[in-house]
Amino acid sequence: MKRLYALLFVLLLLLCCCSCTKKEIEIDYKKSWFDDYEILDNKVVIYCTIRVINHSNKEKTISVSGDFYDEQQSGLLTERELKAYDVNNNNSSFQVERKSIATFKIKFIGSFAGNPIKLNRLLPTLSLFDISEQLTSSIIDDFHLGRSFHSGFN
Repeated sequence: MKRLYALLFVLLLLLCCCSCTKKEIEIDYKKSWFDDYEILDNKVVIYCTIRVINHSNKEKTISVSGDFYDEQQSGLLTERELKAYDVNNNNSSFQVERKSIATFKIKFIGSFAGNPIKLNRLLPTLSLFDISEQLTSSIIDDFHLGRSFHSGFN
């Protein structure tokens, strides 16, 4: 009987440990929001502010995409999935230092579908992609293939 209790205790402990693990990097939805949108030259520009938490011990480079299902269905956008860009410099990648929190002003740009009304002021469903390792492997692949990093040296 003691073995059964010990086994149950170990299983419960493992279950608790597994369920408490955090994602390495995540969006803090409580401190992220939709800002505004505008229609410019047949494009819809949607502005948001997001707060990203990096729990890992490594600096992360991420990209962000948004799911605009409602906006597509209502006729505001022709696309459903849009990539995020930094409002200030138009970069599509964002760096978050290790064990830190970063706030980004982002924008999504999509094709205008004809209806100028956004039905709500909700933040879209966002997806984060850790591209840190992709960038590292791309640089390594370029090195092994003999590609130069400077134009004019190829």
